[in-house]
Amino acid sequence: MSGPFTRPLKLLADRRGVAAVEFALIVPVVVFVLIAFIEVSARARASEAPTGSPRTSQT
Repeated sequence: MSGPFTRPLKLLADRRGVAAVEFALIVPVVVFVLIAFIEVSARARASEAPTGSPRTSQT
């Protein structure tokens, strides 16, 4: 089968580079989730206001 549609069919069957494309699609999502987790935990830690001064032992 030779004709104008054989080249696109060959390109669809070619699997080289699939891992690179999947990596390029997944990495930004993972980085976003990681940064969001760090930001949320930092804000949660900052919102815990200290209650009074530290206790000192008075003997």
